[in-house]
Amino acid sequence: MALIKCYECGAQISKTAKSCPHCGAPKKKTSAVTWGVTLFLVFMFMFVIANESGKLSDERTDTKSPKEQAMENLDLDFSWSTEGFGNVMEANFIIKNKGLNDVKDIEIECIHTAKSGTQIDKNTRVIYELFKRKSTKKVKKFNMGFINTQAYKTSCRIKDIVIIE
Repeated sequence: MALIKCYECGAQISKTAKSCPHCGAPKKKTSAVTWGVTLFLVFMFMFVIANESGKLSDERTDTKSPKEQAMENLDLDFSWSTEGFGNVMEANFIIKNKGLNDVKDIEIECIHTAKSGTQIDKNTRVIYELFKRKSTKKVKKFNMGFINTQAYKTSCRIKDIVIIE
């Protein structure tokens, strides 16, 4: 049996008693105002916690490194063909730098698939040139190296860059 203190005389009484057996004071009930204030504080606490966690997740997504931002501001367009008895990939790249920084040494990765859709080969090369900010540059007949003779389709992407700040 749980005991509580009488608010009038201070004697220990049963939690289930309606009044104090010593002084006859009715057991004090929690007022509606007290419950209202308590609920308000609980909701405010939950709101603050939820708001702070939202700010943290926003900060994590908004804090990109200068390199990540520069990579997002590069567009790559390409066409390709085979040379050297069908064993060498030769590509024409158009690289558009929409960013605020000059970049150089762009590493390009090309993945090759057969007619069946199976990935059969991959080439990675670096274009050691300067790409000015807010400009477009064409790189023609760039040798990407040996390629599987069964390569039917190719997708290329910018894998890495060096930023000039």
